[in-house]
Amino acid sequence: MTHVLVIDDEAPVRALLRQILETEGFAVLEAADGDAGIKLVGTTPVQLLITDIFMPGKEGIETIVTMRKHFPQVKVLAISGGGSRSFSNVLAAAKHLGAHEALAKPFTSEELLETVSTLLVKCPEHPAPWHCSPGGEEPDLRGKPWAQGSHTFSRLAAGLRHHAARFQYEKAAGRELQRVTETEGRAGRSH
Repeated sequence: MTHVLVIDDEAPVRALLRQILETEGFAVLEAADGDAGIKLVGTTPVQLLITDIFMPGKEGIETIVTMRKHFPQVKVLAISGGGSRSFSNVLAAAKHLGAHEALAKPFTSEELLETVSTLLVKCPEHPAPWHCSPGGEEPDLRGKPWAQGSHTFSRLAAGLRHHAARFQYEKAAGRELQRVTETEGRAGRSH
């Protein structure tokens, strides 16, 4: 059975991804942040990691870099909310730093399952994403931030934490709006 680890700080997102993946026969593990997820991978064999980018604690980019360094055989799918240019840039950065694929939230269950299937079938015997590329050559990693632990990665991570803090308010406001809407909807149905 294929084991998938879902890392997202939002429990409803984890629950939804679990439901979609378990329906297709995957065994699903969950973690609320990168630190908890890395610990799980250390004790349970996982073939695929699906991680959110903006989370408290160890955020997604740091988690991806750690996974690629310590568990290179695990395929990585980065996910992030929003359709703004900054989010698409973050997903592109995630792919550049080691994620095999990236999906912008919201995505359909079909998009998720197609991406998961592609990741697990496309190139299962090779742990590194470049082996799936047409030439199959290993890239020159000199100067790459994840290969050398450089200052560039530290600046990128700091920038992502700044963006995460900036979007936390909008995220919290969205949850509050959803809660109020659901409460009003239940009140309207009871009359």
